[in-house]
Order: sequence, then structure tokens, then C-alpha cells
Amino acid sequence: AQEAELLLTYKPDSERVKSVQKNIALERASLNKSVGAINAQIESLDREIEMRQSLRAKYDELTRDVEYAEDALKTAQQRQQVAQINSDLNERKITRISVIETPTLPVKPSKPNRTMTMILFGLIAGFFGVAIVLCAELLDSTFYRPEQLKAEFKKDVLASFSSKQIKRKKEWSIPKIMVNEKISKLIPMRSYLFVPSSASKTVIKAPVTKELAALYHGLGRALPANGSRIVNFASTHAGEGTTTIAYEIAKLAASSAGQTVLFIASENFLPQHDPIPPRPVASLIDVAAGRAQLKDALSAQNTDVGNITHAHLQKGNGIEGMIGGIDKIGEVLNELKRSFSLIIIPTPGILTNPATAILTRSYDGIVFVVEAERTRAPVAKQAVQILDTTGQKLLGFVLNKQRHYIPGWIYKQL
Repeated sequence: AQEAELLLTYKPDSERVKSVQKNIALERASLNKSVGAINAQIESLDREIEMRQSLRAKYDELTRDVEYAEDALKTAQQRQQVAQINSDLNERKITRISVIETPTLPVKPSKPNRTMTMILFGLIAGFFGVAIVLCAELLDSTFYRPEQLKAEFKKDVLASFSSKQIKRKKEWSIPKIMVNEKISKLIPMRSYLFVPSSASKTVIKAPVTKELAALYHGLGRALPANGSRIVNFASTHAGEGTTTIAYEIAKLAASSAGQTVLFIASENFLPQHDPIPPRPVASLIDVAAGRAQLKDALSAQNTDVGNITHAHLQKGNGIEGMIGGIDKIGEVLNELKRSFSLIIIPTPGILTNPATAILTRSYDGIVFVVEAERTRAPVAKQAVQILDTTGQKLLGFVLNKQRHYIPGWIYKQL
């Protein structure tokens, strides 16, 4: 194209046209040379491909020869084994023999047996678990079953409560109903508490747990049948549920016909599910010391099950709150017995406040509350010894806050 443009402008014999034609001739010769080299390479590659194809065919042939040789070797080895077996049989003069089953490779390994291994490890783990539990039980000096308390102190366990049984449930707030005493005996005790009276009918005011009803009736059997009674609920330390159990017993007594109940607790006690009672102006120690009148130390509370009168034994905690009236408190309690059929006094922490043990001379019976898995046997023994020195009757024990690590229905079967 460049040559044609130049010929339109220049003559064919001009120097510029000749120069362009010369360059074109050189480029054409170079291209012809490159085409020749490429053709030579293509021929070389074609020869190499043909050679590789021949080698591949030879390789496949050799591979088949190797497979044939391996099969022939296996056949020869089998024949050799058969010949060796026949030779051995001939030497032993054994002529009758037949192959029952040809040997085969196992599908599953013979070892390890996973099922047997798991069972073995389970048994070992169970053995060590039982051993650890037994060691922990031997080293643990607390109480977690009623049978331990009875065996240790040779006294009856009046009741045992779990951490949830003492808490009042929603079905407490039910309307009062009148039921004939004969009919009431047909209803299970675990649902309702019935207190017989001289009337032909009994007022049912609150459902209770079976354990709380058993404790209430146990106290009725252990205490004097006639006259006013003073019951003390004691424990080694505060926080073991002593006051709560005593208050629930007071409510059951208040629900009985003709029962007048006086509940003497710490000034810091607050009912969990009832209105806060009016706080008395004075304490019973103040009355005994002549610093206040008896009416100022009492305050009535109207609960959903009956009327309970509250009083505080002392102002504050410790021996300081009893100074001046501890020696005459018995006279005050005797005067109160003329007005109340049942007086309940919880004294948690007799080890931390030993002065409360002095009051036991006026009690008709003592119930000792033990917190499960907390109160240790030596500490409980020390507290019981303090109570024994007063000469008062220990009615029995209550195991509180018991925890069941297995379902309750299984525990009852054990």
C-alpha cells in the first residue's frame, strides 16, 4: 500500500521508491525464513508426538505384562502352598481333608473393641465416683438426712423441710370453709390441717404441707395437754430458718378454734408473706425491769388465718439488751401464760447469744432446728449441752433446708 502511494507521486526508478522496494524485499525474505523455522518446529513436534504415542502403547503393554506376571506369581504361590500342605499331609499320612471355609480378610478390626472399652471406662468412672462420694460423706460432719440427727442425739426428728417447703404458696389465700369433722378425716393431711374442737364443725383456714402439719401435731403430743404452753425454737446460729418455722407454727395454732397465740421474736423479724405487725413500744425485758407496762410490749396482728399477738423479748441483740430484767423475765412469762394458750419463742443463735439459754427455765419444751449441710455435729452437740444444763425437755429436732439431689419420689423409696 505504501509502494502504491509512492508510485502515484514518484517515478518507478526514483531513489525513494527503490528504497521502499528494497525494504519490502528484506521483510519478505525474513518472513519466509520465519515460516520455514516454524514449519521445521511443527515437523519436530509431530515426530515427538508420534514417538510418545508409540511409547504410551509400549507402556500400556508393559503394564499389562506386569499385571499378568503378578497374577501368575500369586497363582504360583498358592500352588506352592497347596503343594507344601500336601507334602506335610503325606508325611503325616493324612489322606482325608477338606477345606471348610476359605480364609478371608476381616472387615472389622479385632481390637480395640469400642463397646467393651466404653463399658469398662464407665464402670471405672462409677467406682471412682462412689469412692469420692463416700470419702466426702466420711469427712463431712454436717447433717443432711433426718436419720443422722436421730442416730447422733437419740431424739426424734419431728419434721424435715426442704428450702422451698416452708415458703408459703399462692393457694394459702383461699376462703374459709366449714367442714364436718368426720368428713375432714377423709381428706389427706398433706393438703389441709384440721384441728378438732368441741364444736361439731371445724374451721379450715389454711392449707399446709405434710411436714409442717406433722411438726404441729408432734408438738401437741409432746407438750402438756392442759394449760398454757411455752415452746422454744432454738438453733446454733442465726439464719437457719428458726424464726420462720416458729412463725408458721404460730399461724397454724392461730387457725385452731379457741387458740390464742403469742409470738415472741426479735425486733428485726419481718413476716415474708403477711403484713408487717405493729411494733411494740417496749420489750418484755423492759416490763420485767419495771421500765414499761405489759400492754406496751404487746401488739396484735390480724393474718389471713387468725390473730397473732407479737412481742419482742429485748431491744437490740446481745447481753446488753437484757440488763436489769433477765432475772425477772420468768414472772412476766408466767403472767402471759394466763392470757395465751400458746407462747412461741424462737431464739436463733444460742451460741452467739448464750444469755438466751437462761430463759429456758420457763419453757415447757424446746425444738432444736438444724440447717442441713451447714450445722456441724460438734457445734450442734455444744448447743444441746447448753440446753441440757437448764434441765428443760428437748422435744426433738427439725432438719431445715434439706436438699434432695435425686427426685423426691426416688428418695422416698430408699
